[in-house]
Amino acid sequence: MANHNFGLHHVGQRKRAARSKKTNNRPQSDKLKSAVDHSIYAVAMLGPVMTLPQISNVWVGRDTSGLSLVSWTAYTLVAVFWVFYGMLHRDKPIVVVNFFSILVNAVVVLGIFIFR
Repeated sequence: MANHNFGLHHVGQRKRAARSKKTNNRPQSDKLKSAVDHSIYAVAMLGPVMTLPQISNVWVGRDTSGLSLVSWTAYTLVAVFWVFYGMLHRDKPIVVVNFFSILVNAVVVLGIFIFR
């Protein structure tokens, strides 16, 4: 009986050693995480920037055809929820990206109200 327990002990040690080898790549994964953490702000700005042509169509061209007031209002409200969520969880990237989304989406919504 004692030999059986001794053998199980070594099986557990081998499993722990195998798991340890898998997680020894932490410096590389930490570098990747850090790079993603730093680039998220640039990516966060890309979304609202992609809305600028739509804003131009509405405010410069005064063209609201094909735009749904319900959809753009919903996008704005969803972004408000995400800002609230990000503030509660103290997650700055979520707050930043959705704050700017609120701004650009609200500009589109306002343009739909004015030019329809």
